[in-house]
Amino acid sequence: MTHRHTLRSPLGPLTLTAADRALVRLDFGGTPDTDAPPTPLLREAARQIDEYFAGLRRQFSLPLAPDGTPFRQEVWRALEAIPHGATRSYAQIAAQVGRPRACRAVGAANHRNPLPILIPCHRVVGSDGTLTGYAGGVDTKRRLLALEGAVAAIPAELADYLAGEILPRYASFDRGHGTDHALAVAARSLDLAIGLGADPATALAVALYHDTGLAYGRERHHLDSGRILAADATLRRWFTPERIDTMRKAAEDHRASSERAPRSLYGRIVAEADRQIDPATILRRTIQYGLAHTPGLDREGHYARTLDHLERKYAEGGYLRLWIAGSENARRLDALRRLIADRERLRALFDALYEQETACGAAMNE
Repeated sequence: MTHRHTLRSPLGPLTLTAADRALVRLDFGGTPDTDAPPTPLLREAARQIDEYFAGLRRQFSLPLAPDGTPFRQEVWRALEAIPHGATRSYAQIAAQVGRPRACRAVGAANHRNPLPILIPCHRVVGSDGTLTGYAGGVDTKRRLLALEGAVAAIPAELADYLAGEILPRYASFDRGHGTDHALAVAARSLDLAIGLGADPATALAVALYHDTGLAYGRERHHLDSGRILAADATLRRWFTPERIDTMRKAAEDHRASSERAPRSLYGRIVAEADRQIDPATILRRTIQYGLAHTPGLDREGHYARTLDHLERKYAEGGYLRLWIAGSENARRLDALRRLIADRERLRALFDALYEQETACGAAMNE
């Protein structure tokens, strides 16, 4: 029996397929699921992929069972051995599998790879370094290599510290600001940092501290997040006092209701990354926050609260500001505003998500 799950990524939706106890496919595209992955394996795979895009994972530890000829299986094993951040030529892979004249066959095996990213065929390039065909497109291949190049510039000890000591703090927050949210903001921050030529280590650290202040409440959480970051003496192993001050200000400036522009490029990056403008995700996070903080409301009360939040923050004249010109968020904000104006469609989506969230909460309490 096969199971599928489609998750969001900086590259767009990715659809995972699992059969028995192993993953058999990863496809670019699909409609992102609004509920949790249906099996423990798919949940673990989604988590590891989220960590990969967030710069916190350089190697996957997942059971894979790609279907292919013995030669293709041998090529795919050789691809798995290419280190994160490195590349190999088709000729090098051909020589590695003992078929030095089989460059075309290696290329065909790459093309038939059913588990891109997990089996990193994007790390195979032409003998002169040129990027050749890829299942997700050459631009996707370029972005994956750029991500891995940026992550290679992040000290491994810093990534381990952020993953082991800072990320777990989000597990105690409401579901709309939990670990998944922190990883998503980190992934978008890295993607923006690469495009803007910013330091990936700084962008990643700011992203993973940006909501830590929620431990002291929501009202001043942006200021508390900056305070927590600045007070963390461990960060001095990797950042100068001047850079830490810039990072503190960036964390303080991320809040969507802020009336002033962020004071630095890193503030603009984390503020933009924190604005995950996807209608279903925004509605779900709003419902999750309401269920966690105003549990006494009934369904109609939660809908009224959700509508008020959407009108004040996202509708025309709302307080949300975007700080990076031409970003993907601008296009998505237009789509969200059309949804807010269409009350029948908005209510239908709210009801579907509310049912899922309350059912999930009931199951967790059993």
